Amino acid sequence: MSSQTTIPADLSVTGSSVTDAYAQIHALLDHIAARPLAACSDTEILTAAEEHERAARRMASAGHRQIVELSDRDIPKRLGYRSLPNFLSHHLRITEPVRRQRQMEKLAQFHSATGELLPPRCPTLATAAAEGLIGPGHIHAVLEIFEKIPTTIDHDIKLAAEATLGELACDHTPAEITTLGMRLLAHLDPDGDLTDDTDRARQRNLWINRQNVQKMSKLTGHLDPVTRAMLDTLLSSWAAPGMNIPGDPESSHCSPWTAATAAPHPDATSPPPTTKSITPPSTSPQVDAPTSPHSPAPAPSTIGWSAPDPANTPPRSPPTAGSADASSGPVTPTTCPAPREKSTRSPISKPSSGTDCTISATRFTSGRPTPGHHSHTSATTLI
Repeated sequence: MSSQTTIPADLSVTGSSVTDAYAQIHALLDHIAARPLAACSDTEILTAAEEHERAARRMASAGHRQIVELSDRDIPKRLGYRSLPNFLSHHLRITEPVRRQRQMEKLAQFHSATGELLPPRCPTLATAAAEGLIGPGHIHAVLEIFEKIPTTIDHDIKLAAEATLGELACDHTPAEITTLGMRLLAHLDPDGDLTDDTDRARQRNLWINRQNVQKMSKLTGHLDPVTRAMLDTLLSSWAAPGMNIPGDPESSHCSPWTAATAAPHPDATSPPPTTKSITPPSTSPQVDAPTSPHSPAPAPSTIGWSAPDPANTPPRSPPTAGSADASSGPVTPTTCPAPREKSTRSPISKPSSGTDCTISATRFTSGRPTPGHHSHTSATTLI
């Protein structure tokens, strides 16, 4: 992984300041740009391209020293910038300031409180970057894997993992580093038992970008299992097959309370809902009167399960004292067995099968029940 740089004899470095050295670098770049390439052989062109990329990677690594010194002297704040990334973005015009700062914190050398120069946090990556063997893309891929190592892993094992990833980065692309890094994580934590909530809290994040001219915002991030489950619950209604298709009149555009019972799209593969309607908890369920004297009373609209089909429901026994009848006087609360069928689309679960529920019965004032069937009651209170 190490390489030796030979300075030509005819190249003299004049001046004692750092700015003089960078001025000579710019002059040398002008000299290289003025050289014609048509007279070069294929081998020379290939070598020149390789050395150019290596020099660019070395320059990116050497720039960390200047940024650390600027930060230690608090120069960005004195120039009016609110943070170091803000200074990197606006003053130095670095395209990805947050990533640059993150790599600098891992590869650069910082001073301790006593003034001692500390070694880099990732020594193998720092050495490879200083020699121009890896670039910012390789470093980013390695750090992405390195930060996924559980905190319960011993420090010595983490250092060995960093050395392994650093050596792999010298011979592989960033995409290959990600694949090899996942295999390394599988060896360190094969069963996933070492990763706890602390590791997940350390990795979770969410970015909401600004709105563009079309009022759209880009959303990126990493969700923990609890947040993912909440999002899946929301998308199961809003992103169901046939729901919210722009420009399709047959698609259902409704609120989450009615999304579970909306008519499916013709192309949808999900089964049709079994409930008539779902009423939001802010309002009480309403029951419509029968449309004709000979039609049976409609099934009650309840939250939590579907109404039983009158055709499959056995005849009810004659009413007794304390029960509701359409022709009787005052109605008193009574109990009824739980429904036979459970709705698969309702957002609120019903009591377990076999338990009774207390309801407040009401009497239909219009129409009359079909002979052989008593009027249905409306469930207004769930206990």
